[in-house]
Amino acid sequence: MTIKSIEVVIRAFNEEDWLISCMQSLVAQTIYPTKVKIVDNNSSDSTASRAKFFINQSPLNLEYCLYNNPPEGYRPGHCLNQYALTSSSKYIVFLSAHCIPVDRVWLENLYNAIDHDDNIAGVYGRQLPTNKSDSRDARDLMW
Repeated sequence: MTIKSIEVVIRAFNEEDWLISCMQSLVAQTIYPTKVKIVDNNSSDSTASRAKFFINQSPLNLEYCLYNNPPEGYRPGHCLNQYALTSSSKYIVFLSAHCIPVDRVWLENLYNAIDHDDNIAGVYGRQLPTNKSDSRDARDLMW
């Protein structure tokens, strides 16, 4: 398996229904990131135990991180920025645990889209709605 200088930061909050599927989709990718950080925002479900279980089963370089909310409350951007600052990889991919890559070349496509042009600062992968998506969100995602 080819490993590229990519760190995937997976943000999770009560994602017990999705986390394992998300992680399995990363294992199935055609390229591997150098590291995957699962950043848990104090989930009250089994997200933490599922993440820790998967870490012991996975060929990926995984790390479980607990994010404590600042006094002013949960700020997803703040959470992601804090973990981005600790990365030594060339590229960082942010992924919410309920966002499951739809095919095996998802990460390779993101990498190829940005790696060959120094004028590109970011790329976006299409997100599909889940069966729990609000109908308005599902409509916007499909559009």
